[in-house]
Amino acid sequence: MSKLRVTHPFLYAVVIFLIFGFTMQLASLVATMVFTVAFGNEPIVESASTLFGEIAAGLVLCAVLRDAGRGCLLTKKGRGFVPGLAIGGYCFVFFAFVACEEIVELMSAGAFSINLAPASAVCVLSMLAVGVTEEIEARALIGETFLEHFGTTRDGALRAAVASGLIFGLMHITNAIDAPFWDTVSQVILCFTGGILYGVIYFRGGNLWSIALIHGLNDVFASLDTWLVNGGASPAMVDTGFSAIALAVTLLVGALDIAVSLYLLRKDRAGEVAKTWPEISESGGWATGEPAAALDAAPERPEGL
Repeated sequence: MSKLRVTHPFLYAVVIFLIFGFTMQLASLVATMVFTVAFGNEPIVESASTLFGEIAAGLVLCAVLRDAGRGCLLTKKGRGFVPGLAIGGYCFVFFAFVACEEIVELMSAGAFSINLAPASAVCVLSMLAVGVTEEIEARALIGETFLEHFGTTRDGALRAAVASGLIFGLMHITNAIDAPFWDTVSQVILCFTGGILYGVIYFRGGNLWSIALIHGLNDVFASLDTWLVNGGASPAMVDTGFSAIALAVTLLVGALDIAVSLYLLRKDRAGEVAKTWPEISESGGWATGEPAAALDAAPERPEGL
């Protein structure tokens, strides 16, 4: 695996995705059977199974990360947790907009009423767990591999963000098994552009846990109707077919993701990637013979966007 990681990073990324998908699906399936016996067909079963699957996949991915000699990414401070959140400030503005839009839409349909239940809390925890596990996969295992491959220059960081975002978007194609086709297409597009943005935030901030929280909160707000309105029960999926308006909104949000990514990597800030990742050469590969020590000793940087 370590050799594959260096010589064929794209193939390595596919292998990581397969490991993640297999582990999560297997663990979720087992958990669903166990929880169904214990709770019947209660809403809590779905969220609890997702939470269990994400935890199992996360533990396996951490083991793969350590096997690759990159376990120290789990404790790398980079510029710090709070500065990492500050770099991703746009995401919080977007989350607030999405939440308001969802509530207004539900109210206009007369379907908004707060309905919290034990399954709601489990749903929120499962969504936060999705953020953590997918960031270990997409940013620590895959994104950092591409950053090593392409280097820490502005061009290298952009290429690494696009490559990891592409893998992150394509991995959501599997949702077509359960979700309507056009919903899956929209999700693939947004995960691709969102993956680029998350990659840029991670490369500039260097703190895995700040981007994991941002990702987790994105999923929490995206499932607002499930945990806030439906008491933890996922609403029934309705295939409304192709919608030009929905596609236009998807492309607009995707364009905003890319625009913000380019802004965060503008010329006067792009140099922060190399400063945050001194263990990686600007031209690619390791810049030091002691990568683990370099990761832990990465200098903290002042806050700012």
